[in-house]
Amino acid sequence: MKNIRQRLNSPMNINPAKNLLSLCINLLVKTSNSLFTHISKTGFDFDARLKNVQYALNDTKKISHSCDASSAWPLNSNLKSSMRLAQKRMVLALSCFLCSLAGCASTITQNWESILSTCPTSAELGKFSPWDRLEIRVYGQPELSGEFEVSPRGTISFPRLGEIEVAEKRCDEIEIIIRDGLMKDYLRDPSVVCINREVSKAAVTVDGQVHKPGIIEFRPGLMLTDVIAQSGGPTNRAITQSITIVRKSQNQSESFVVPYQAILEGRAPNICMHPADLVYIQQSAF
Repeated sequence: MKNIRQRLNSPMNINPAKNLLSLCINLLVKTSNSLFTHISKTGFDFDARLKNVQYALNDTKKISHSCDASSAWPLNSNLKSSMRLAQKRMVLALSCFLCSLAGCASTITQNWESILSTCPTSAELGKFSPWDRLEIRVYGQPELSGEFEVSPRGTISFPRLGEIEVAEKRCDEIEIIIRDGLMKDYLRDPSVVCINREVSKAAVTVDGQVHKPGIIEFRPGLMLTDVIAQSGGPTNRAITQSITIVRKSQNQSESFVVPYQAILEGRAPNICMHPADLVYIQQSAF
């Protein structure tokens, strides 16, 4: 506004009405372009964004008052067109910003820290699932030893004992089941060893707005920031303020929205990944 007053008071200003409108249009276009550039960046800080939007709104109000005062002056058709275009662009920029703000800031899952605070233990990671393979050795009993594949029902067919439920069980638990079964009618004190031969490799899936979406092989200690970094990081169109984690628990899936930007900046705790987790990064609205 100071620049506007300086140019209007200039002795070289022959047509103050037209000059005022030109300055209004240029400032409005510059403000809208600046806002478009700012809201297209990733890793933004919402407080800063809100301040910039407030500044833009204040400037727009000042411009509108100045231009309203000159509404009786003759307007060039090009100036009218430019003014309408600048106004539309400003409205579009603010609309996109407010839509993205509403979609990102209001969806954080309550109590997500306590819900997602646990890390998987080695015992939990050793559980069998359908199509996994295991070897059972019974000392001195070759006819009772061999490799077995877990059926779709979660069982194996073991000699003399028939169908044994092994899904969601660890090797130490299976050893006890087989040993107790054989002691009932067949052997006095059998020595049973279970060996995990081919547990399906657990993985974490990363999808959405990352540079390399796909599967990250799970390992103990894998964190949320690790899997996103291994996926190439967020794209320029990613919403990084919050992301979604889908976690399976007892044959059910639960979805959690967590403040990824705060986690990345150390303002919130990182999250341990679990086998079969899905991490999804949304696309920005603009």
